[in-house]
Amino acid sequence: MAINDVLRALRLAKDLVYFLVVDQNLDRLPELKQWYQRNNNNQVLTTRLSDPTRWSRIRSACKNYDPEAPLQRALARIAAEQQRKRTRMIVMLRAAAVVLPLIGVIAYCLSLPVSKHTPVVSEHNSNRSLMLAPVNTRTHHIFMPVGDSVFSIAEVPVVVQKDTMSVGTIAKGGSERVILEIPSGRNCWLKLPDGSRARIRAGSSLAFDIATFARTLEMEGEAFFEVQASERRPFIIHGAAARITVLGTRFNLKADSTSMEVTLISGKLQLSTADTILAVLPGTKTVLHNKLLNVSIVDTTAEPAWIR
Repeated sequence: MAINDVLRALRLAKDLVYFLVVDQNLDRLPELKQWYQRNNNNQVLTTRLSDPTRWSRIRSACKNYDPEAPLQRALARIAAEQQRKRTRMIVMLRAAAVVLPLIGVIAYCLSLPVSKHTPVVSEHNSNRSLMLAPVNTRTHHIFMPVGDSVFSIAEVPVVVQKDTMSVGTIAKGGSERVILEIPSGRNCWLKLPDGSRARIRAGSSLAFDIATFARTLEMEGEAFFEVQASERRPFIIHGAAARITVLGTRFNLKADSTSMEVTLISGKLQLSTADTILAVLPGTKTVLHNKLLNVSIVDTTAEPAWIR
């Protein structure tokens, strides 16, 4: 179809709309009049389109039509959708605030490597010279793990992180003895359930009942203790040569099969043997060797050199 035919058809359509809506007078629209008179089909079509009943209904509908209504409905739907999205985002953020920290904790625990030395090395009835446990006590003999790890002994959680072993809350009663050995070349911290802690020197051994933790330890080697005060529950350390009773203090203790050396930084403690009981004073070093006691005044303003 030529461009002139297209333009002519558009003009006819425009004239036809004008004729139907504005003024049904063909004399004012010569081009439409010529098209109308061309054949009967055009006349029939024009007559049908100009039916006054049909156009009255259209004019009535247009009269009541509000062109702003669709826009307002569209804007209302957009605002409602935006509100739903904001509500959904708030719920998701609140859920994330709860879930993400939990996921982080779980991921951290799962990422902790389990050292080849971490779990129990042996469980047996033990009565070693270091330990004062009864014959029927089950003993867990472990080495300080290399690297971070999480495990449990007698249902008590134990966490090792950066050379620090933390013993969790007591889980049950019974006799569950732990012998902890510190390997050579490393000094390690032990955090106990009552809040007390000990810096244990490399090559030392420490033992306690993990199931009840009656604030009673056995030790061989050297350790620096920071004991939480409790007059009703004294902290007792057994060595081969003597016993130390602590009422909340900081002190350095060195013990082996024949001697014991204690340097009291602050607080109160008592040294007991089969023959004597001695109240140790702050700022003193007490040495027991071959059942002979020697007390001297020392500078305790600084911690022992081996733990610095």
